[in-house]
Amino acid sequence: MAEPLITLGASLLRTGTFQLQNEPVIVSLRLLEALVRNFKENAYGQKIFVTVAHDIEGGAAGEIINLYTKGVILCADILWTVLGIDAIFNRNMKYLAAEYDENYITNERPQVAHGPVLLGAGLTLRPPVKGLESINFD
Repeated sequence: MAEPLITLGASLLRTGTFQLQNEPVIVSLRLLEALVRNFKENAYGQKIFVTVAHDIEGGAAGEIINLYTKGVILCADILWTVLGIDAIFNRNMKYLAAEYDENYITNERPQVAHGPVLLGAGLTLRPPVKGLESINFD
């Protein structure tokens, strides 16, 4: 069996003010740190996956196994699946776009808000947040 392919320090998101879907979105260091904290506390309640082009029905392209900040960048260590490797190398999907909820509430305990929670990420050709590094396997 081949050794698993892992990307260390893949860029998901960075601080700044962005116009996304005709709405201004402010990403602060405080938001990034809360995403990391809630990832480590398993606030989402399950593993967090990367998809191809945000298509959750298409299967997992990778699993986010660690999340942390590096300066003003939200970074992830990702364990790739065959689907993800194919998308990166054969479809040239070299960027990631984070999917998060700024005030995540579970359906089991709707009275408890967790704050910012990473829901997943999508491999993409055109990330909405520019200025992030492409995926590499160095």
